[in-house]
Amino acid sequence: MLLDKNCAAYWLVADRMPANAILDYWCHQDSRCRLAKQQALLSACERGEIAYMRSDGKDWEDPVRDLDRRGLLLIDRQSFEQWVIQVEGSTPLPDREPSPKAKSSYLRTIAGLSAALIDGRTGKPHVDAESVAQACAAAGIELPIGPKQLAEYLKQADKYTQ
Repeated sequence: MLLDKNCAAYWLVADRMPANAILDYWCHQDSRCRLAKQQALLSACERGEIAYMRSDGKDWEDPVRDLDRRGLLLIDRQSFEQWVIQVEGSTPLPDREPSPKAKSSYLRTIAGLSAALIDGRTGKPHVDAESVAQACAAAGIELPIGPKQLAEYLKQADKYTQ
């Protein structure tokens, strides 16, 4: 098994993964499904639905199944995720952390929408979060987070908006 608690963070940032690592995430040590999913993965590579490359740096093409058997098959993570979402509706791979730039954009968006929803912010994240939660409830909008978590997001957003 290629998955290890000490290495999991590195798989999150890898653009390519060995087929065995993907199968470890996908099958959770269920040997009954592993063979079926391995065959589906290799077939998708053969059909060009999943991008892959060799791990040994050579540029000639060997059959996908031979590369897999020899442990040389590297699967393009984004390509695999697009394919598996079409097949299963979700990806078995852990979500990647958003970049710092994306995270700051999300937080600024939360702050801006909150300010618009309650006609301006007080500068007190807990008060603002409670007002946003009440305004959403009045509009029939169910938030996926509570006021405490929203207050924390608003507090973090203040670092980017001031």
